[in-house]
Amino acid sequence: QKSADRSRTGLPVKDPGPLKPRKTELDALAIGLLLAGCLLWGFQQVLIKATLPEVAPLFQASLRVLGATLLLGLWCFWRRIPLFNADGSLAAGLLAGALFAAEFTCIYTGMQYTSASRLTVFLYTSPFWVALLVPLWVGAERLRGLQWLGLLAAFAAVLFALREGFLAEHGATLRGDLLGVLAGLFWGLTTVVIRTSRLTQISAEKLLFYQLAVSTVVLGLLSHGMGEPWDKPWSG
Repeated sequence: QKSADRSRTGLPVKDPGPLKPRKTELDALAIGLLLAGCLLWGFQQVLIKATLPEVAPLFQASLRVLGATLLLGLWCFWRRIPLFNADGSLAAGLLAGALFAAEFTCIYTGMQYTSASRLTVFLYTSPFWVALLVPLWVGAERLRGLQWLGLLAAFAAVLFALREGFLAEHGATLRGDLLGVLAGLFWGLTTVVIRTSRLTQISAEKLLFYQLAVSTVVLGLLSHGMGEPWDKPWSG
């Protein structure tokens, strides 16, 4: 199928070779990549907060996903990875993209009302939603009791460390905190859609393209609809 799609694009056909079996456990490479991803993602939350005084939140988000979409498109063209082949994943891909856009809307909007560190903590409620919902469709991913205990203990420790934010005199962060929880919910739902649909059978690049391309359109329309300024001068 991939070879046929590439032939229609006029690109040289390259034998993709045998498909690698899906791994069921994290190996050292996967753990390292996830840690590196979390490091980069944590830093970008700080950049979002620092840029908000100059660039409106949803416009900033739309610029981010637009740039990422273009870069991903160039990467796929270079690597000859098909993005528009018919494989039955369109409906699930559009849904995943819409949920991804909703997550980013909550993140960027919530960053106006709470600190970057607090919102990031609430964003990471996502594993709870995934752990609760995915087993309804994929029984093999049901957590054992000890795993639930570890998940709860880890999150309870973080809540304890940030407990002052829940006191009455710190109620100003409540709106941003709730948006952080909503962002975590949408992130979790995105993962559920991916794990329970044909999206598990497509390339990682195409899966990411669905999320970025849909978010570019949705976030741009939301920003325009809310009247955010698009022509404000930016500093260096």
